[in-house]
Amino acid sequence: MSIVSISAALNLPAAQVWQTISGFDSLAQWTGSIASSQLEQGGRLRRLTTGDGIVIVERLEYYSESEQTYTYSIIDSPLPVTRYFATLDVTAAGPGRSVIEWSCDFDSAAADEQAMVDIFRNFYRAALDNLERQLST
Repeated sequence: MSIVSISAALNLPAAQVWQTISGFDSLAQWTGSIASSQLEQGGRLRRLTTGDGIVIVERLEYYSESEQTYTYSIIDSPLPVTRYFATLDVTAAGPGRSVIEWSCDFDSAAADEQAMVDIFRNFYRAALDNLERQLST
């Protein structure tokens, strides 16, 4: 099993960060690399399309407005991963400050497991950097 965890400390209130990322279909609005996100099955599934046309279907597994967190799994994807579960979490870190953490664990069917770890790590880092730029303007 592989594990990836990326976090970012932001000079923004947790409520503001959570408001931006909390919608299960909001990735296209803040990651910079997801071209579209469509909800299906009453909002329990999202169909993501990347900028280069890759389609990934994910299922919402857990959502808590009060804890400012949600967990999802990949259920259909061309990526060579199985049992992929990821969590986005926002916590307050003092007045006007917050920490966002994006983590996942998965089994890789790729010959080079480290390559899959690097793909997710780089995607998460770029997305959190893009979120920080958006919210800081």
